[in-house]
Amino acid sequence: MATVYRDVSTGQMVSAPSAYPIYRVVYYLLDIVEVLLAVRFIFRLIGASTVSSFANLVYNITAPLVAPFFGILGSSVTNSGAVFEWPTVVAMIAYAIIAYIIVRLIAMIAPSDEVPLVE
Repeated sequence: MATVYRDVSTGQMVSAPSAYPIYRVVYYLLDIVEVLLAVRFIFRLIGASTVSSFANLVYNITAPLVAPFFGILGSSVTNSGAVFEWPTVVAMIAYAIIAYIIVRLIAMIAPSDEVPLVE
């Protein structure tokens, strides 16, 4: 059931807008970030070269997303050059938690009785 309020300018009862589109945008942005970070993680794991323009593009796009998490945990390097990049894993978890918190905060202040669904 949506919240109903009286519009001051017209005096009519109006249904409050749902915050659901905002939830969708937050989760859509999270999906984009998570996919980019997952591709980065896989590329680093298989030792993708930065000579490849696509791999270099992914590394450059995701570098600012992962930068805050370097130094928390180190990366594990194998003899073949593959890197298990823990900061990328931590970043993926942190961004998922941040998105969830944003959606919950919006749910608390949104003028709607609807409960957001996790997509």
